[in-house]
Amino acid sequence: MVTIKQIKTHLNTFANNHLQIHGYHFGQFYDINTSGTIDYPLMAVQPEGSSIRKGEMEYEFTIAIADIVQKGDGDWVDILNDTQRIASDIVTEVRQGGFAGTYDWTMQEGVNMTSFKERWDEEVTGWSFKIKIKTDWDYNQCAIPV
Repeated sequence: MVTIKQIKTHLNTFANNHLQIHGYHFGQFYDINTSGTIDYPLMAVQPEGSSIRKGEMEYEFTIAIADIVQKGDGDWVDILNDTQRIASDIVTEVRQGGFAGTYDWTMQEGVNMTSFKERWDEEVTGWSFKIKIKTDWDYNQCAIPV
């Protein structure tokens, strides 16, 4: 079973290795502005929930890719273009099961991306999207710490 901690670590490693991503945040989006200096473009990951079904654990995340917009919005379309490309890279990475298929998980088909502008306390623009990661899980009473 892949855990939420492993997913967080993997996404952080991906963000650190991606040449266009300069900042990473895992947690609630409203905490982004309280975390200190933010390096953009930023990859922000917010856990949304999980569900358990027989033989399966599913995790849901909202991921946002954001970059600073210069006054006057002259570069708004350029930023949308670049951040959508980064978002597509993330979808590809997660769908493939991590670097070289490291993780045994699957991702739902189809990802809807929504553009945003002037999000959080800074003038940023980019894309957000939801992903669902499914991994094997067994009902193993022997693993319960009792």
